[in-house]
Amino acid sequence: MPLCDTDKRTRPCLNPRSWSVVKRWRCAYLFLGGPCPMWNEPYLETCCRSALHRLKLSGHAGRPANVPDAPCLKRLSHMGLACSAGNDRFTLTGAGHARHRTEILKLPT
Repeated sequence: MPLCDTDKRTRPCLNPRSWSVVKRWRCAYLFLGGPCPMWNEPYLETCCRSALHRLKLSGHAGRPANVPDAPCLKRLSHMGLACSAGNDRFTLTGAGHARHRTEILKLPT
């Protein structure tokens, strides 16, 4: 997903200051007439990065839906990095494993 995309699902976890920076870059790229050439993944706020790591550590059992980081787990689910099982637990998807590898562990793709 490009940085230029104004998908409302990605907006709640961004703090207002970083969102204003995103809007300025979006306007600059749209003014120049091109798509965002270098960023194709939505930014993960610190709380959502932590939720992704806790989800990875939980393994196949997953994380329950009634934990304090549930809003971040829902956001990860909307992004396709996690999925909600029928028993109200979140588990990591293949895309979530890849994102954890590159963003949390800082390993090459």
